Amino acid sequence: LERECRRKIVYEDTTGNKTIGIGHKNLPDEDFTTIDDAKIDELFESDLQKAIGFANTIIKEQNITATENDRMALTLMSFQLGIGDYDEKSGVRGFTDTLKYLAEGNREAAAIEAENSKWATQTPKRLKDFQMLMRRGVDKMKGGFIDMEEGGEVPSLVSDTPFTTIESPLANKTDTTEYDTTQG
Repeated sequence: LERECRRKIVYEDTTGNKTIGIGHKNLPDEDFTTIDDAKIDELFESDLQKAIGFANTIIKEQNITATENDRMALTLMSFQLGIGDYDEKSGVRGFTDTLKYLAEGNREAAAIEAENSKWATQTPKRLKDFQMLMRRGVDKMKGGFIDMEEGGEVPSLVSDTPFTTIESPLANKTDTTEYDTTQG
C-alpha cells in the first residue's frame, strides 16, 4: 500500500478509473472530486477491510494453507484488483494458475505465473512486491506490506506460520500537488 499516496483530489489511475484518497476507485454511486483527511482514512479503512475479506475468501475457495506473506500478497492484489470472477478471468480470481500454484504451496511458480498478466505490465512494481512476498516466505524481507522496497526489516510481518489476522495500518502520506502516475 506504500504505492498508494494520500490524494485529496480525484485523479485517473493507470487504467483510467477515477480514483481518490488512498487508491479508492470512485464507485458508480460516488462522485468525489475532493475529500478531507478524515474521509481519506474512512475510505481506506473500508477498502482495506474489503481487500482482507477478499483475500480470505480466495484462500478458502482455493484451499490455500496460507502463510502471513501469502495473505499479505493476496490482500495487496485484492486492494488493487478486487476479488473478480473466475469465469470472466477478472480481479484476483482471474489469476487461476497463480492461485493453483499457491494452493500447491509452490510460491516460486506462483510468483513467476503472475508475470503473465496485464497487471504485470500495467503496474510492474506491484508485481515485484507480490513476487517478493511469495519468494521470501521464510526470510526476513525489507519493508513488509506497507513499504516493500524502501523500508527496513520488519520481521514481525514475515513468517511461514499460518496467519490469522492482518492489522490495518493507515498510510501516513500527505497529499502533494504533483503526482507520479507512472508508479506501479
